[in-house]
Amino acid sequence: MLGRIFAVALTIGGAMASNAALAQSDAAVASGVVTGLVVGGLLATGAVQPLHEHIYREPRRSYVYDGDVVVGGTLRDGPYESYDVPHQYTGPGYRYTHLNNRGVVYHKETGRIVHIYD
Repeated sequence: MLGRIFAVALTIGGAMASNAALAQSDAAVASGVVTGLVVGGLLATGAVQPLHEHIYREPRRSYVYDGDVVVGGTLRDGPYESYDVPHQYTGPGYRYTHLNNRGVVYHKETGRIVHIYD
């Protein structure tokens, strides 16, 4: 069963990377691949629900964000607080914040949004 979930997750990640390849440069393709693999990894490991629980465990302030908050989009710097995502959920280098009353997981180096919790 886990093997099938992993295969589906990798397929989703590959599709995300393919879409990025059609529309953007090599750097964007690489970023799309990373985003796809992280989202796929979240799905394959079943970490989506435990990470949701972690993000909402403690009350955190939600910040108003004027830009688009979408998976694959880039989160620009702002006056919001963010917190490290524990490594067991995504691996190193990911943070989360609360924007427009939603939990947002992003890569801290690129700002690429990898998951949004409503």
